[in-house]
Amino acid sequence: MTGRVPAALFCSTVLFTTPIQAQLRGGSTSFGLSGGASSSQLSGGSINTDFRWGVMAGAYASFRPSRNTVTALEANWVQKGGGDTRLDYIEVPFTVGAAGPLGGSEWAGRLYTGIGIGFKVSCSSDATLLDCDNANSTEWAWPFGLMVSRFGSSGRPVGFDLRYSVGLSDVSAAFAQNRAWQMRVFLGVG
Repeated sequence: MTGRVPAALFCSTVLFTTPIQAQLRGGSTSFGLSGGASSSQLSGGSINTDFRWGVMAGAYASFRPSRNTVTALEANWVQKGGGDTRLDYIEVPFTVGAAGPLGGSEWAGRLYTGIGIGFKVSCSSDATLLDCDNANSTEWAWPFGLMVSRFGSSGRPVGFDLRYSVGLSDVSAAFAQNRAWQMRVFLGVG
């Protein structure tokens, strides 16, 4: 396909360039590691905190059921919360997305969305906004984002990802949810 691709068509599906098509056929699987930063806040009810910066690290497995569709399952350690409240989670998001090339380059993009569950591993708060003893042990989230990648000389994907994760469940009885931007790099290992 040459020329400009309409935005609606790009968002739903696009074609891969020839080098990427040979490496990304339907049925392919990849595994990798990721790491980066998160910036989150607690919002809802009477709570609206400042953003808190944290780190995240994890692993992923992705499967390509067709050339332009990718599903992924991840396990990530993520620092969230907001203001003086620090909440650490092990998050397990499942995502589905449409993938395609970025222009005529070797870079490919993937728009995705999904559902995730987070298991609280620690909580500390210097503020009276959230009592850690009453913080919920799990959190449901709705992640969506854009991943940009290319294949290195080893044939493994490398790239970066920008995700926004909307809390679907309350962090505690204070009726606040985590809202987090997550920026990470990833490297395929298999």
